[in-house]
Amino acid sequence: MTKQAKQTSVGVPVRTGASAVIKVRSTDMLTSEGKSRPFGDYIKELRQRRNMSLRDVEQKCKISNAYLSQVERNKRGIPTVPVLRKLAKVYGVPLEHIAIMAGDESDRRKKLAQTPLPPDAQFIVDGYDRLPPENKHLLTEFLNFLLKRSQGKIV
Repeated sequence: MTKQAKQTSVGVPVRTGASAVIKVRSTDMLTSEGKSRPFGDYIKELRQRRNMSLRDVEQKCKISNAYLSQVERNKRGIPTVPVLRKLAKVYGVPLEHIAIMAGDESDRRKKLAQTPLPPDAQFIVDGYDRLPPENKHLLTEFLNFLLKRSQGKIV
């Protein structure tokens, strides 16, 4: 098969080198429940399908493997377009597929940010912002204690 593959009704063939093609289907972007997958999970699967390590991607993209690891673990936000472009090239997928996943994630975050908090939760958030650092730490420890107690881990 040539490096330039044609679209089929099954999916979009994606070049992975001279001899192999991976098909990216629209269902690759969904969980088994039909919901959008977290962006990091999608990027990680693309890398794993190519049998690449984070260091391999780092060498080809010139993007830190530590940063890529954080993106894959959903610990970082959506990368910039130039980074997405580099990843698309290395993973052999159209930038549009990666951009769709990045857009879905961004849309979910915007909706979540626009959802108002219940009054009690808003009071806690507002109060936390006004606390000095040492009291923030105490409040965090107390909240962890309450959560463990409510789960029956502390009597």
